[in-house]
Amino acid sequence: MKGKGNKKINKILIGQAICIGALALIVTALYFIMQDAWIAENIFARRLSRWYGAVAGRFASLFPFSLFDVFVTVGIAALIICLVLFVVYLVKKKGKKALAMTERLLIAALVVLITYQCTASGNYYRDPLPLEKYEGEQLADEELADYVSVLLADFAAVGETLEKNEDGSTVCPYDFETINDLLHAEYAQLGEYYNDFVPDAKEGWYSFFLSYEHITGITFLPTGDAVVNKETPDTYKVVTTAHELAHAAGVMRESEANLTAYYLLLTSETPYLRYCGYIYCINYLTGILYRQNADLYNDVMQNYPACARVDRQLDIDFWASKDSIFEEIGEFMNDVYLKFSGADNGTGSYSDPSSVSYEKGEGEKVIVKVSYSTTARVLLQIAMNR
Repeated sequence: MKGKGNKKINKILIGQAICIGALALIVTALYFIMQDAWIAENIFARRLSRWYGAVAGRFASLFPFSLFDVFVTVGIAALIICLVLFVVYLVKKKGKKALAMTERLLIAALVVLITYQCTASGNYYRDPLPLEKYEGEQLADEELADYVSVLLADFAAVGETLEKNEDGSTVCPYDFETINDLLHAEYAQLGEYYNDFVPDAKEGWYSFFLSYEHITGITFLPTGDAVVNKETPDTYKVVTTAHELAHAAGVMRESEANLTAYYLLLTSETPYLRYCGYIYCINYLTGILYRQNADLYNDVMQNYPACARVDRQLDIDFWASKDSIFEEIGEFMNDVYLKFSGADNGTGSYSDPSSVSYEKGEGEKVIVKVSYSTTARVLLQIAMNR
């Protein structure tokens, strides 16, 4: 009987090892195939990811909670159980059973990875965002100051319409469900580059831990979920929700998800959405103006709304209160993930700074040369359209 048992477990081990090898080959093949821009755009982004997301997203939206949180909970419980069994098998000298269980875990992990590759990873290599942007050369100081003034005037105007707390911060006039509805209405106006269906964003169960990892949100397309850290300040939560929904809409590159969020918020007819967008993106232009002409910068920044300074400080204070070693762990894991997904600069891909250099002119004059980032160009175009 013992001999038959050994033969059976040996067959299982060999069969699972073959399955692992086959799945590993699929992972490797997908990794290289999706790096072709045409395949990434037309096979992954506009077909596999879009079709799967429409089904998974609709199913996930049926529940008031995040299926990703359920997945994480079940996964942690399964790992703990498997770890206990692994130790028990080793103590009882049942090494083959321990190995078989480890193989099954690896198979499950590879299946999840392949699903993620087909639904999300390919979108990292797709075509750039088709947003309207300023295509010209560097603007003169006065021209740039005029466009920054246009945006700051609107920023101040929408800020004045919002109710304030005693500390001067703004009161969010909507609950999270309404924020979802408002953002869905904005996404419905976008073109065919984006997915037709965008799921509801959910406030995460594990927001407490996300805060100490300095994670604002997670989009996990295999479960059709966009999860938001519910502990963050209201203005930040709005921008994060717009960002995560951008991922769910097929925009996986981080700087482009930010840009999509900013564009939707700044072009919205809803004052509070515009206000939240301005807080976190106006610096893409004011920073350039400061480098080109500090005097003009000081002049136009007099229109920066006082309530926005309070809200921004609340955001800074919140994250400062969550500093911990877990932030470094979260940063490292996210950096590895983004580099594996095709972002060479890892977590640096969240930002989209303009390139600034300095040349010596006549006498002691210094000439500032600016190469506008995509984000700066889109913001300039929004200002030009107003």
